[in-house]
Amino acid sequence: MPISALRYGLLMPCVYALMAAVAYWQVFFGVHPLQWDAIDCFLAWRYAVTELIRDGQLPLWNANAYLGFPLFADPECGAWYPVLWLFSLFGSYDMRSLALEWCLHTVIAGTGMHMLMRQVGCSRGAAYLAGIAFMCSGVFVSNAQNFIYLIGIAWFPWVVAGMRRMLAAPTLRNALLAAVPVFMLCAGSYPGITLIAAYSLIVYLLLALWQRRAALKVPAIRLAILRALAVFGAASLALCSVVLVPVAYALPWITRTQGLMPEKILENPLSLKAMVSFLFPFAVGTPEAAWGSDFSMLNAYCGMFTLLFALWALRYADRRYRTVAICALVLLFLAAGSLFPFRLWVAHLPGLGLFRHPSIFRFFVIFCLCVLGALAWDNLFQRRMALRNALLAMACVLVFTAVCVWPPGVIAATRDAIEAWQEPGRAVSLTVPVRIVLQAFVLLMLLLLALWLWQRRQLKWIPVLAALDLVIAVQLNAPATIVAPLSAREQNEKLQQAMRSAEPYDGRPLSALGGDSLRAGVDLVWRNEGIFLHQPQWDGYNSFVHRGYDALERSGQLAELIRRPLLFVESDSTARVDVQALAGGRFEANTEVVTNSKLVLMQNFMPGWKAEVNGRPVPVSVFSGAFVQVPLEAGKNQVLIRYAPQWPLWLALLSGGLVLAILLYAGITARKGFS
Repeated sequence: MPISALRYGLLMPCVYALMAAVAYWQVFFGVHPLQWDAIDCFLAWRYAVTELIRDGQLPLWNANAYLGFPLFADPECGAWYPVLWLFSLFGSYDMRSLALEWCLHTVIAGTGMHMLMRQVGCSRGAAYLAGIAFMCSGVFVSNAQNFIYLIGIAWFPWVVAGMRRMLAAPTLRNALLAAVPVFMLCAGSYPGITLIAAYSLIVYLLLALWQRRAALKVPAIRLAILRALAVFGAASLALCSVVLVPVAYALPWITRTQGLMPEKILENPLSLKAMVSFLFPFAVGTPEAAWGSDFSMLNAYCGMFTLLFALWALRYADRRYRTVAICALVLLFLAAGSLFPFRLWVAHLPGLGLFRHPSIFRFFVIFCLCVLGALAWDNLFQRRMALRNALLAMACVLVFTAVCVWPPGVIAATRDAIEAWQEPGRAVSLTVPVRIVLQAFVLLMLLLLALWLWQRRQLKWIPVLAALDLVIAVQLNAPATIVAPLSAREQNEKLQQAMRSAEPYDGRPLSALGGDSLRAGVDLVWRNEGIFLHQPQWDGYNSFVHRGYDALERSGQLAELIRRPLLFVESDSTARVDVQALAGGRFEANTEVVTNSKLVLMQNFMPGWKAEVNGRPVPVSVFSGAFVQVPLEAGKNQVLIRYAPQWPLWLALLSGGLVLAILLYAGITARKGFS
């Protein structure tokens, strides 16, 4: 392999890391923290997982939210995500860890898209165009708080690339390697993203096999592909079993299994008004307008040049263009929610009726547009006059739009915006028309530069202009949807101070450990304080809601029960209970009772709880349909209650061992040198 190709292979990931540092510099350099769910949910859950791993335990149970839930059975916590296990090696997981992991996944997204487009046959310039557009798209900007959404979309190009390589060369090595990114996506992503990705891959597989129908008539080729698909399917299921089996185990015990009502399924679509973000993402950078959706579900930008090339590609009679465009259009119909009936139709498919936010389908629309834009760029690069016409057409669209929406006072508003931007992290308050005009002006300047490069026959620099466009678009909306107007260092120091000052549970009533009574002293943490303070909080913020807990809360009985401490003896006010240790899913206490009684542990009951009294195993039963209960004998007792199902360990060993075996096999069977 030529040395230039080797240098290119080493340089390419560095380019995307540099792009992450430039486009998301507030996060990359720790200037401002991420906000909303990124801190209150995903940081808290990741901290709980990594603390158990660092303590030498499997991340099975967290006692400090909603009176306990199984970390390992909630995919949103990332308990089995290898990247999170890697971060646990470097100390306690804090805001800086979250920022680094967030930026890492933007790099994973960019490099994955780049590799996919190179595999398809695109030039390096087209691959960079697609990769940068993907990592700086509206998904990573408006959904910055939804960290696990981004993990799924970041690994999706790797999954498609692995499947495509396997179908092109159906060897054992390629089939096994294709299963690894499937596992990474499944282990780290939001279940809704995983389900959409699974259905998308099924459609892709069917289309790919249809296109190869002539080759499949050859018995040897047909047998090779069938074998590869069988290996790929078996390996994917084996790897993902550590995620899928716990989910199946937890489903009967949580409230999400009965599906959602239609109005919930259609909640937070990509509204018709928000589709202006395909060209003017700055317009949706304000929550003040009535967008008809959640503020974080509006941005669909993937770059003006990417969009332009993707639309221009439809002029050519190329089967690849048509196929990708049709997929993008179908996904856009699904993202639009109630605007079309398709979202409710697909809700009848297994799993697709269990999550909200139709707008997350736009993630895959953006993926299709990036692919289509890169394919079209290579075509337009060879057709200079077509490229010029495309640039002029977009310039006319921008000028026409600016004239139509030109608002009064746009000059004064621009001056005020420039002055406001001098205050770091401050969101600029501008009307939607002003935002559209300002961004139209920026895009028009970039188009004029592109036409100048066209005239000087320097077309290879147009992807650089596309990257500049995306950086500007990211920064225009960063104060609104990515970062909070706070100092990341100060917030992280407050969080670390709260972690260090956390005291052991002192037997207080649980009503004092939740609601407004428990505070970590960190501005961005508002519901999951108990996780950072290591206190058994009765409420929290988590989609994993135990059925028994939910029933007690709805009936009003929970309010009475949380007036008791974490451990108490049923029907014996004279009993003494001293909590000795509380860590993860392990609870130790000394008790003294006059007569045979029942000790109640206010943790949600699920199969897997075990108990010992004075060193002897005792049965575990259910209290009030929700909590853990064990029998006590009269007198003094040493009690140990722990959540310790054994089967997750075997699944973890199977999945982890198989990943290592696949990577080792791939390394041994790889061709000499780089490929």
